[in-house]
Parts: sequence; C-alpha cells; structure tokens
Amino acid sequence: MTTTITACKKGSDATLYYSTGTGASPVWVEHIGMVEDLDMNETDDLNELNGRRTTRVVKEYGTGETELSVTGTQIFDSNYEGWAYLNSARPGGESKDVMVLTGKLDEGGAYGWRGDFWNSDRTNRGPSSGDLVSAVNLQPAAPCKVDHVPVRVVKVTGSTGSAGTVSVYDPTEFTAG
Repeated sequence: MTTTITACKKGSDATLYYSTGTGASPVWVEHIGMVEDLDMNETDDLNELNGRRTTRVVKEYGTGETELSVTGTQIFDSNYEGWAYLNSARPGGESKDVMVLTGKLDEGGAYGWRGDFWNSDRTNRGPSSGDLVSAVNLQPAAPCKVDHVPVRVVKVTGSTGSAGTVSVYDPTEFTAG
C-alpha cells in the first residue's frame, strides 16, 4: 500500500461485467451499453445501543448489515446480449452473476462487487432526442438457486495493462504503507 495517489482521473472508469460462464468459472463480458453514471451505493446500518450505562455521554452504535445497490443507465437494445441479460434478472427469471469495478479487469487495484443480483428497475426513458435508455438498479439476490454466487467485495490483483485476477477482498483489513 502506498501513501501517494498514483492515478488521478477526470471522470470515472467504473465498468459493469456480466458472466456467460458458471459461478465457479465465470466468463466476464464488459457491458458496453452502459451510459451516463454507474453508481455503487454502499451504506452500512448502525444499530443504536440503548443500554443503561450511566457513564455513557454520547450515543453508541453497533454494526448492522450493508445495503448495496448498483445503479446506472443502459442503452435500450433488445437485440444486445448485455441489455437482455440484465433485463432478465427479474422476478420470474433468475438472478444474474454480475461484477462492477471501479476500473477495468486489466487495471490492478480496481475494486468492486461480484455476485448474483436482481435488477429491480427497468424503467425505459425515451427522450425527445437521443437514444432510448433503460434504468438499472442491481441489488444482491438471496440464495434461491443451486449455483447461487454470493455477493462479496472483490479486487483486481496484478499489474495494470495485463490480465488481472479478480480475488475476494476484505476491505476491513488495513496495513499502513
């Protein structure tokens, strides 16, 4: 870990991938139809402790669960595999194995989430000019299928420019540089 920022970028290179493989052997395909912003919304619940300790002078909190959603906009094209993949992740269908990263698969240090998600918002917007687009709101899926891929934090290891390896990452661990 370094104490300097090595790459300052204008804008974000966040990327959404979908898997055409299996949970154990994913085959990642970049969703090239994503337009506008791609947001990884990660919020932790904190549970207020309400004990009767008389020495306590401030509210104290214990940890709860993490609420996660990935929101964005994709170009509406029912013939494009990426659009059809996310559109099918709805009730009556199956949750889908998706990965969203702060960079590309070949960018060492790219960080994000991977696992089975539902797409809970498929709102279509037809502007007076420009492309017809669809909203995307991906949320972690409960383990309701045999080959369920649990949602977890991942990080790309390896050097930028070469094929990186996506590994499970523990963001609670910190080692000073």
